[in-house]
Amino acid sequence: MRQVTVNIIFEKARINEAYDAVLRWELPAPETGASWEWNSEASNAAPLITSGVRPRWLDFRTGTLRWNEEIRSYPEDREIRFALTDGDFASFAGRWAFRDAGDGVAVRFEVGFDFGIPSMESILDPIAETAITATISRAVLGMAPRGHVEHLELARQDS
Repeated sequence: MRQVTVNIIFEKARINEAYDAVLRWELPAPETGASWEWNSEASNAAPLITSGVRPRWLDFRTGTLRWNEEIRSYPEDREIRFALTDGDFASFAGRWAFRDAGDGVAVRFEVGFDFGIPSMESILDPIAETAITATISRAVLGMAPRGHVEHLELARQDS
């Protein structure tokens, strides 16, 4: 299983603001040709969904990866957890974890994924890591006016 971690700082923000921004994060349908760039006007109007199944997708080389994930909000733990229900991955699960960081918020995005095709792992996994990291990084830039990616951690775990 491949792990990707993205550490994010939302400067001059409060946890509830960052938490709500992630819960409101909706993706445009790939068929629309709409950008991944965050649209704060549309996002602020999006409903605050604390649990349920959401469609997700990533641009992946010359195609699109699609899946549905169930999300669960755990405000007391300052976490949002998600897990694959069906789609192009064999497994895809992770969390967003939030903590105070001075006058801002540190957010850690963690995901583990597997395509379930061991013979293609060395080819597909690095491409997926790049696509996931790029997607999260682009979304973060719009979630908070002063949001930025602090650093990335990539790892492979044998399961």
